[in-house]
Amino acid sequence: MSDSHDDSDGPESRRKRIRQACLNCRKKKVRCTGEKPICQFCNRLGQPCVYAEDGRSLRRTNLAVQPSLGDVPEAIMDNITSRFASLEDQISTLQATVERLLPLVTSQQPPNKRTHYQATSPAPVLLQTPSTIQSHASERPQPSSLLFAADVYFRYCHSQPYSLFHEPTFRQRLADDTLPTYLLWGFLSAARRYSSLPVTQVNCSDDASSYAAKAWETIELPWTGNAPAEKILTVIQTIILIVSTEVPGQIA
Repeated sequence: MSDSHDDSDGPESRRKRIRQACLNCRKKKVRCTGEKPICQFCNRLGQPCVYAEDGRSLRRTNLAVQPSLGDVPEAIMDNITSRFASLEDQISTLQATVERLLPLVTSQQPPNKRTHYQATSPAPVLLQTPSTIQSHASERPQPSSLLFAADVYFRYCHSQPYSLFHEPTFRQRLADDTLPTYLLWGFLSAARRYSSLPVTQVNCSDDASSYAAKAWETIELPWTGNAPAEKILTVIQTIILIVSTEVPGQIA
């Protein structure tokens, strides 16, 4: 009898009982009867009965679920806050752009209808009325400089903050030489702020302001009301290129 008792209470037997015990019985260090789904001890106390293998599965489930449930509201708020901050920055930039374009718009009105602002405040050089001299229209930037400028622009300027062009389409039109002259000069002006160009342009200093001035000289503003949509688009793109790169640079 003593041998049988010793075997039942030996180290191996105790380890087996521990493995078979539920988590509550282990914690309270009481003998667990091992019934499933609930042992006598847990049944008597009316508490959940979880065994080790179930506990590992439950812990894995809790670890997978609890952080995600706790992080969802914070993640959503962070996303909303980030979006609002981005929108505020874009609105501020657009507002500044519109304010700088006001002198250009009013300069197209007859002298007796111009605003007090324009009469008392001279417009910056870059925002003066474009010239109507047609000889400038034939002065296009060097193709090699434009290809180089495209690499610079789409690396450093694109979507900062405006996404003005679809890159594959723009590059194709650049290769086909179908883009208007004023847009090319404005594009060159934007890229020149980030890198010098490999080829010096004809009759033009190698700096962003000179290229911007060339854009203004060759542009024809579509204020007549019957201009095609594509021309209006390219004019707006050119104005944004110049204002967003040249005017902030002068203010700084």
